[in-house]
Amino acid sequence: MRIRLFKTESFRLTALIAAAFVSAMLVLMALVYVIMHQAFRAELLSSADQDLASIEKGYAAEGISEAKEVIVQRLATPTASDYFILERTTGQKLAGNLPFMTPAPGEQVMPMPAALAAPEGADEGHRIIGKGMFLAPGLYAFAGRDLFIASATEEKLLHAFVWVLAATLLFAVAGGIFL
Repeated sequence: MRIRLFKTESFRLTALIAAAFVSAMLVLMALVYVIMHQAFRAELLSSADQDLASIEKGYAAEGISEAKEVIVQRLATPTASDYFILERTTGQKLAGNLPFMTPAPGEQVMPMPAALAAPEGADEGHRIIGKGMFLAPGLYAFAGRDLFIASATEEKLLHAFVWVLAATLLFAVAGGIFL
């Protein structure tokens, strides 16, 4: 009886419909995931850009003391995801909550330094995304954010996708049985 079921037109049509639904859902879910991932990254990098612009503006207006003050003020009302450093390339840290780092202008993703405790209630897997720039020769600034919240949200979305995919498959099979 089972072998005969697999050879029926109804079974083939059900399998074809289920495959079409699942394939369409996989493509749509992948598209949503990629768009969301890029949006999270862009938002975090935009915040880092704004912070760097403030530091740069302070440095241009009043020098190193004002650049330090911008960082101190930003850290005075911390959200658990803000990370900064103002340093000389000679190894002298001037301000910020990050340890000395090798200056590298542009976008960076790095592991959370061991010297920093992860935000309360969070587990492993924290990384910092941000941007660095030279304010002047030998003077480097970096501003970044913790990627943990974005990564956790993406993980929750993937779990939701699994449930949606299972429901899609269930509906496709139910439709095939009805047919």
